[in-house]
Amino acid sequence: MGNSFTVTTVANPSLASVDIESASVGNQVTAGTQNNLVAAWTFNPQNSKVYLDGVNFHVIGSANKGDIRNVKLMVNGTQVGATWRP
Repeated sequence: MGNSFTVTTVANPSLASVDIESASVGNQVTAGTQNNLVAAWTFNPQNSKVYLDGVNFHVIGSANKGDIRNVKLMVNGTQVGATWRP
């Protein structure tokens, strides 16, 4: 969960704009559990299509990167891209 941010700016907002809303999700994951939802966003473009080129995640806290396995990016319930396995 994070703050609102500007993705890009355009000289004429009537050409394109996008609002990004984050959904509230749990902030604790129990070791060994599966199918944990760790983040959720809704992208609402106006006036033009938008292209999401990538998403970056950072491991913060006591977990090691090697402890996080089989991460999937889901869009409307469908997996997009390959499963991340460190």
